[in-house]
Amino acid sequence: MRGRTQLGWTIATALAYALPAALVWSLLGWIWASVHVSIVSRSVAVAYAAVFGIAEVMWLRLSPPSSGWGVPARWVRGRGMPSRTVIWGTLLGPGLVTKNPYAGMWLLPLLMWSAPTAAAGAVVGLGAGLAHGSMRAWGVRSNARHGRGGHAIMLRQLYWRYVDGAVLLFAAAALAVSIG
Repeated sequence: MRGRTQLGWTIATALAYALPAALVWSLLGWIWASVHVSIVSRSVAVAYAAVFGIAEVMWLRLSPPSSGWGVPARWVRGRGMPSRTVIWGTLLGPGLVTKNPYAGMWLLPLLMWSAPTAAAGAVVGLGAGLAHGSMRAWGVRSNARHGRGGHAIMLRQLYWRYVDGAVLLFAAAALAVSIG
């Protein structure tokens, strides 16, 4: 693919992943923030971010909460690229029911739980969903464009796990300051 066709697929992939993620996470943000307990949720978020941040930065084998489920091949087999993109985007974009190797993903519900109002939780969820879905789409398009195989993808995953850990440590410090 070249030029406009590649740009079109990139935009379509981003939309297929980001829009469902934004909808799912904003709804969850609304719900979780409705039952928030600010000091408790922030304290849990600090502990979570610190533990998993240290584990990821120091390459410790501590697996974040995750599902091993993936989109069954029969759901996409024999379908055209637009249909496969929508199916994968809808299920993988939100990142809730599929394997997600980055611990930072699960800090999001804790942050939404900390929101002062349901509307604020929905806004946090909307931003989290757009960011998560967009980044998943970017990874898919990047791997496809560069023809990365399994080993190269695994090496990139190690790099991004380290970055995720550093971001978690920053989040733990920022959240700890917000409690105090």
